[in-house]
Amino acid sequence: MEQRVEPARPLRKRSAFTLIELLVVIAIIAILAALLLPALAKAKEQSRRVACLNNIKQWTLSCIIYADDNENRLPRSARTGGTVNPYWVSQKNFRDMFMHDYHLSRPQFYCPANSSWNRDDFWDWQGGGVDTVIGYHYFCGETNYFSNSGLVRVVPANRTAFAIKTSDRPYYTVIFADLVRKLNGSWGRPGDTDPSIRGANHYNGSQPAGANQGFLDGHASWVRAKDPWIKFPKLVFGTAQIFMEGGDQNP
Repeated sequence: MEQRVEPARPLRKRSAFTLIELLVVIAIIAILAALLLPALAKAKEQSRRVACLNNIKQWTLSCIIYADDNENRLPRSARTGGTVNPYWVSQKNFRDMFMHDYHLSRPQFYCPANSSWNRDDFWDWQGGGVDTVIGYHYFCGETNYFSNSGLVRVVPANRTAFAIKTSDRPYYTVIFADLVRKLNGSWGRPGDTDPSIRGANHYNGSQPAGANQGFLDGHASWVRAKDPWIKFPKLVFGTAQIFMEGGDQNP
């Protein structure tokens, strides 16, 4: 019986990308990444800003509740004989008290957009067990601020600058705010071993973008960085300059 032989099938050529095609694909991916990454970074910063606003709101309400519990008197942040500065607080009478009595946690002392401030040598400044450097500004409860050179420039002599009690009508009604601080003329922290640490919590390029701020009436909001508040410091401590938005003033 004659055996049938099937004709051989032609070999199919293997297709492959040429070098030019690969380069085109890589270029397209690079272009898409360049378009998407800024949008992703912006969305990330926006989510951190919202989380920060929640921190500011919680702090503002906690200070007001504290005043309700203490004859309208807002808490004093500095210890007797300690450094009086909006981002320096007493461990015993401010930090530990708010953690124990008002259930605030360590991360809430620092902005999620500037988390490099949440480090052990700030939490327990120089291991001394007395002071803590926080990542926000607390302005109330301190009469020592009233003679500060930055405030004297703008606050009328017959007005108190910040509230001591919730029943006060101060020139500035801000209680708690994002860190916006310039040190030795820099928005960073010159000489620090951590190059990522910044003097402002929220940035637009190399400059502060603005700040979340909480006020005496209990509300908190975002205020964009603009002149004059971002140009002129409200408080000056040596080479450190403290900025906050001053538009929310009583008539």
